[in-house]
Amino acid sequence: MRIINGIGFAIGSTAQVALCTCFIPESRMGEGIGYMGLSMVLASATAPGLGIAISQSFGMRAVFLVSACMPVVGCILLAFMRSDAARPKREKRFIRLEDILEWRAWAFSLCGGMFSFINGIINAYIVLYSDLRGIADISLYFTVYAICLFIVRPLSGKLMDKKGIRLTVLPAMLLTAVSMIVLSQGTSFAMIILSAILRAIGQGTAQPSLQAGCINYIGRDRSGVATSTYYLFGDVGQGVGPMLGGIALEMIAGIGGYQFLFYVCAALLVLGFFIFEHFTRTKTLR
Repeated sequence: MRIINGIGFAIGSTAQVALCTCFIPESRMGEGIGYMGLSMVLASATAPGLGIAISQSFGMRAVFLVSACMPVVGCILLAFMRSDAARPKREKRFIRLEDILEWRAWAFSLCGGMFSFINGIINAYIVLYSDLRGIADISLYFTVYAICLFIVRPLSGKLMDKKGIRLTVLPAMLLTAVSMIVLSQGTSFAMIILSAILRAIGQGTAQPSLQAGCINYIGRDRSGVATSTYYLFGDVGQGVGPMLGGIALEMIAGIGGYQFLFYVCAALLVLGFFIFEHFTRTKTLR
């Protein structure tokens, strides 16, 4: 069941972004991708509470039935959508590697994967880290993070469209690096929440900009492949992060191990800053 769900999610999430690009003007791509990301944040923030409420009132079977109805409703809505964009004529041929991966999107995808790597580390280990620190109510970290993302994403998209991708991505990567350093030194609940706010501002600004910039750079005609490549790097980062984190924590026990992990995340983002700065300085981006 989980394999089938994963296949459907992988295809659907990629196709949705490619479909969105058919309706978003190129001059407002950052804003449009930001709104799309906003809907995902809203869903992620409300779904757990809604699911618990349904399960408590009607049982777990009802939760899965409601979840099954949502994509059906989505399919019905899609049937009424129309795009005036002309479909390019494609010759019939076998699927090649270039139909799956867009190598020109490597810089955007690599930096996006770095943020996903951090997500994997945070999701896997922040609860254990807070227990060692003796900090209670760590679930509020995710609540504050989601609220800040909800505020930042639409604004960051507009900023990218007006000022360019360098102004949004580069400072955001450094700010997220700072948030990981703050988290590593977080001895109080206030410091943990401060790191959540800084990370939300940085990541909420950079990720939509990277995705929109990737599509603008590659072109609408290959937006699906560009999106697939971007998500592939993200999935790898999300999966590899906790695995490498577990190895590090076996080698360095206690709070020092977690601090080392967060320092690595910060260093990774600083590296990404220099990679993306060099890439955007040597390339012409739309």
